[in-house]
Amino acid sequence: MKFRTPTKPVQIQGKDVPVPYAEWLHSTDEDANDVMALEKESRGNKNQQIDKARLFLPMVLEKGPRLARELFNEAKAEGISEQQLKRAKYELGNVQTSKRKDGWIWYLPGKAQEKTFLVDEVEL
Repeated sequence: MKFRTPTKPVQIQGKDVPVPYAEWLHSTDEDANDVMALEKESRGNKNQQIDKARLFLPMVLEKGPRLARELFNEAKAEGISEQQLKRAKYELGNVQTSKRKDGWIWYLPGKAQEKTFLVDEVEL
């Protein structure tokens, strides 16, 4: 269902004021419930992918901090987009980030210290 919102002048207190209105561009046999059901169905697949990302992220971060670009590549291989992974990170609320010289690191609280120690040890 497509529409546009042109304006037409309406007299208000003796002045022409442009007022918007809906102009339907074509008709349909579907009612509002049918249209909303289709919209909900199309969103359902996106929500499934975000659910998948919410499960994926803690699992891969359980072993310690990871470069964000590596996570994006692994997620992509699982059918999870970068945007979906970022949304899952936001929704989980417990994924921490820090900027390092080799890129952004994502990690779970309490998992950063042990991995950081190992990275520092290797760099010596």
